[in-house]
Amino acid sequence: MRTSCRGAGMPCEVIVNVDNPHEAGLWAQAASASEGALVPIFSANLHEARGYNRGAKAARGKILIIWQVVDFAPSVIRSDLFHELGGLDEGMSRPGDCGVVGDWELSQRTWAAGWQVGYYFLQGRGDDGHMGSTHQGAGFVACWVRQRDVAGPTYHKRYAAATTYGMGVCEHAWRLNLQTFTLAGDCPYGSEDTRWPDNCTLASGGATQPLAGAR
Repeated sequence: MRTSCRGAGMPCEVIVNVDNPHEAGLWAQAASASEGALVPIFSANLHEARGYNRGAKAARGKILIIWQVVDFAPSVIRSDLFHELGGLDEGMSRPGDCGVVGDWELSQRTWAAGWQVGYYFLQGRGDDGHMGSTHQGAGFVACWVRQRDVAGPTYHKRYAAATTYGMGVCEHAWRLNLQTFTLAGDCPYGSEDTRWPDNCTLASGGATQPLAGAR
């Protein structure tokens, strides 16, 4: 990463949320050898929401990349915006619990504040083939059963249950998609599953436009 950043003329740093106390010595050694590029934050198993918020406060860059691929979607956000929005909602999980749904909640809060939010599929991304502790045994129950049962209804009450807000977000995303992309096939809003029939068409020249009167 340091080589790539130097090649692009861009200063970078890595903030590591160190949840496991037994790894503290190894991360301290790595930080000492990194010439300031690696900054470990020792969180004593506060886990995702609280650990990432602490890491964001220590970060010096203008862009934050939250790189977690198991229970929290990798995310990119402007540092000033992350702090302006209040970071991840720590009230949706207990200290030590995973952060499932927190990434969705931050995305919706960003939309509600008037910013654009996008989804990007990273082609070829993979993992090491080993399940993490939150995907097996007691860790799975704590994260994907108990924690999801707490965070999921909270998210639903804030956003999904508010029909006016939810439809407003959907319509805004729909308009942005039609203005930005050219459809390569069938209308993604025209299926029975999406409940958005006849909401896009291909005009001459390949430009994508909404049908007259469509909502």
